[in-house]
Amino acid sequence: GKYTILWYWNFTEFWFSSCSDIDVLPPVGPTTSPMPISSTIAPVVTTPSPTKAPVVATSRPSLDDADIQHYLLNGCTSLPYPTLFCQSYLGPSSYCKYYNTDKCGRAYCQGGDFLLSCPQTNLPTT
Repeated sequence: GKYTILWYWNFTEFWFSSCSDIDVLPPVGPTTSPMPISSTIAPVVTTPSPTKAPVVATSRPSLDDADIQHYLLNGCTSLPYPTLFCQSYLGPSSYCKYYNTDKCGRAYCQGGDFLLSCPQTNLPTT
């Protein structure tokens, strides 16, 4: 079948993305099985299920330095749209990890656990 592959690279200062269409064809000519097929085992016949075209974002919301600095200092939970920020900053599969916080109590984006050191005022008291 025909497939589309989309990938992103984050070069800190900018994002680069590329896309490629590939067509996977059945083998041409006779094929050999790596193991002999036993006469007591019935072959399994599968019918491929219909597939939908992948949904690909055409553009990312723009981020400004203030949003990024806020994230690096405070984490993602205090942002107005945490998951959208994480996807814009790190990629479409990122999200705000509310359940996983650092020693300051800040949540970070999936794939972006590089927050700045905890400010002395943010350290929890015991």
